[in-house]
Amino acid sequence: MSISMNTDIKTIYLILTIFCKDKHNSKRKLCGSCLSLYQYSKNRMKKCKFKIHGFVCSECEVHCFEKEKRVLTKEIMRYSYSKMIFKHPFISIRYLINKLKSKIIKKNYLAKNKKTS
Repeated sequence: MSISMNTDIKTIYLILTIFCKDKHNSKRKLCGSCLSLYQYSKNRMKKCKFKIHGFVCSECEVHCFEKEKRVLTKEIMRYSYSKMIFKHPFISIRYLINKLKSKIIKKNYLAKNKKTS
C-alpha cells in the first residue's frame, strides 16, 4: 500500500472520528455504524485502480461506493472538513493540495486517453 493510500485512509478515519464524536456522542473513537463505514471505505480505497493515477475520490469519474454510502460519506465530509482545518491543519492542507493536483492529473489523463481512442 502506498504512502498516499495510507494518508487517505487515515484522513477518512479522522473525518469519521470528528463526525461520530459530535453526532453520535461516541466516547470511543468510532461507533459501530461509523466503524462499518470506515472499513467499507478502506476496502474500496485499497481496490481502487484510479488511485495509482493520483485521483482523489471526489474527482473520479467512476464512483465505487454504493450510492447511499457515497451520499452519506459526502455529508460526513461536509460536516467534518471545516473542523478538520482546526483539529488537523496539515492533513487538511495536504488534502486540498492533493485535490488540486488531482484536477490537473485528471485533465491530463482524460486528454491522453481521448487521443488514444
